[in-house]
Amino acid sequence: MADDNWQQIRRIFDQSLRLEPAERLGYARRECGDDRELLGEIEALLASHADAESFLESSAFERIAGTSDQSNSIKPGDRL
Repeated sequence: MADDNWQQIRRIFDQSLRLEPAERLGYARRECGDDRELLGEIEALLASHADAESFLESSAFERIAGTSDQSNSIKPGDRL
């Protein structure tokens, strides 16, 4: 993809991030118009960004234990 396309991708992606998550894809679709390749790139970036935002929102212990109760503790001999 040409350098000017990357600049366009970056511009649309950066502007999308300034919007509420529910509005981002609609904005990208309007900006990309009929350019399906451009839209595909933006969609992939937005999906990656959404995944990154949710990464490690809770600790691994909370996910395993199914609780956010901080009173739980691991004792010698306990297994996860």
